[in-house]
Amino acid sequence: MRAISNPSRPPGGKYNTRHCPALDGVITPADCGAKRGSKLDCPDDCPFFPFARAGLDLWVKVDNAWTAKTLGYVERHMKLARFQEVVQRQRIPMRSEQLELECAVQNALYTVLFIQRDAAGKTLAQKWESENWAGLNNDEQVMMRCRLRGRPTVIEAQRIVDDWVVECLDVLDPAAGPFRVLDRGLAARMVRFSRILTWLIPYPHFSRVSASAIEVPYPLWPEWRASVEQRHQTARETRPDLTLKDFLAEAIVETTMLVGELNDAHRARMLASLDFEHCLTLFRYTCPRADLERVFDAKPDFERTDEDDRSPADRALAAYNWVGRGESAALVQGPRGESAAGTDSPAESVPAFGTVRLFEELVAFDTFSKRKQAFLRQMIERDFGSLLAFEQETVKSLATIMAERERRERTLASAEHMAFGDAAQVAPAAADPAPQDPDAAKKARAEQHLREYREFLDQGIPALDGLTPRAASTDPEKRPLLIELMKQHLINLEQQNRDQGFNLTLDWALEELGLRELL
Repeated sequence: MRAISNPSRPPGGKYNTRHCPALDGVITPADCGAKRGSKLDCPDDCPFFPFARAGLDLWVKVDNAWTAKTLGYVERHMKLARFQEVVQRQRIPMRSEQLELECAVQNALYTVLFIQRDAAGKTLAQKWESENWAGLNNDEQVMMRCRLRGRPTVIEAQRIVDDWVVECLDVLDPAAGPFRVLDRGLAARMVRFSRILTWLIPYPHFSRVSASAIEVPYPLWPEWRASVEQRHQTARETRPDLTLKDFLAEAIVETTMLVGELNDAHRARMLASLDFEHCLTLFRYTCPRADLERVFDAKPDFERTDEDDRSPADRALAAYNWVGRGESAALVQGPRGESAAGTDSPAESVPAFGTVRLFEELVAFDTFSKRKQAFLRQMIERDFGSLLAFEQETVKSLATIMAERERRERTLASAEHMAFGDAAQVAPAAADPAPQDPDAAKKARAEQHLREYREFLDQGIPALDGLTPRAASTDPEKRPLLIELMKQHLINLEQQNRDQGFNLTLDWALEELGLRELL
C-alpha cells in the first residue's frame, strides 16, 4: 500500500524541530530556548526570538517573568520597607496614579539593581551575576544583560518608521549613531526632532524605553542641559568617575521634575514680558443713563454693540467696544495707526482695545493693558466730567489670571471626582462644529504657510542674533543655531500635520537654506 506523505513532518524524519535562520538548519525548541541571543546570533525576522520585532509577543512574556523574578530577588535581599521607601522617592507626579506608581516601581527596581552599591562597591545585579543569574532562564538572562547596559538619556526622533518604530539618536551620545525604538506609544506621540528624557534599554534588534518618559521642549533644552551638566560636575567633585548617564540614573526624579520647573518658569517669564493685564475700572454715573449714552454715541472712540450671546442675567443695559478711532487712534502704532486715524477707515482695520458696559448706576471699562487703561481713565475723567464718578479699579496680570484658572480647574476636578468618581474624567461630547469645506480649509492653510515662510527666510531672527535664515545658513558660527531653530519649526509643523490632517512641508525651504540633513 502506498504511504501517505505528511507535509508537517520535517525532512529527515525528525519531529518537534523547526528551521533556525541563525543556523540555517533545524533546531529543537529546547535548544532554541537555551541558546537564542546568548550562543546564537538570531536575526530580526525570527518569530521565536523575543528580542526581534517578529517575536515581540514573546518579549512581553519574558518581560513579565523577568519583572516578577527580579522583584522576588530584591525582596529576598533587602527589607520590603526599604524598597518601598525607594519607590516613594521615585514617584513623579502624574495625572494617573496607576501610571505614577508603575513608573516609580520601575525606576526603583532599576535603582536598587543597577545603581545603588553596597559597602564593597557592588550592585545587587553584580551580586546576582556572581551567582550565575540563579533562577533566570536563558531569555531572562539575555534581558538582564541588556538592562545592565541601560541608562537614562535623551533620545531625539529622526524618523517615524511605522506605528511601532521610531528611528532615534541619543542626544547625549550622538556618535553612537541611529537606532530604532520599538514603542507604540512613542510612535503615536513623537514627531521628527522631538526629544524625550527616558531610561533607554538596548536589545539586539531594537531599544525599549521605560514607562517614565517626558518630552523636553526645544525652548527649554539649552537651560535643562546646562543645569543637568552643572549638577553632574558638582557631583563629580567627590566622585570623579561618575558618568553623566549614571548621574541621570541617580537623579532621574529631579531631572524629570526639572523639565516641569523650567517650563513653569519659562511661561511665567513669557507672561511677564507681555503688556497684558486684565484691567477693570468702575465709574458710578450721576446722571440719567440716556444722557450718558448720548455722550458715548457722539464719540468715535466707542462703537455700540449688542450682547445677544449673553444670558439675560449677565446682559448689560448698553454695551460699546472701545476702538482705535478719534483721540484713541493715538494708541495705534505704525501704518495701522495711520489708516485707523481717519473717521472713514474701514471697520476691519480699526483695532479694539476693550469694552464698556453700562449697568444700573455703574459703568465698567474692561481692557488688557495698563497703558491703555491709564489713557482711557484720563480721557473719561476729562470728557465725561461730572457725569461719572470714579468708583474702583483692579489690575490682574496674565500670570495671575492663569494661576487662578488652574486652581479653579483643579478644585472643580477634585470636587467632581469626589462626587462622581472616575466617571468625572469622561468629558461630555462636544457639539459638532458647523460643517466646513475641508479641502478649501487645507488649501487656504497651505497658501498661508507658504507665504509666511517665504517672508521668514529673509527676516532678521533674534535667535540667530538678528541674521536672516539665509544669511545664517552660510555663517559657520550661526549655522548650528539655524539647525536648532529649524528643528523646532519642524516639530511644530509635523505636530500640526498630525493633529489637523494637513500635509504641510518645509522641504523646499530646507533645500534653499542648504540644510539637507534635516530633509
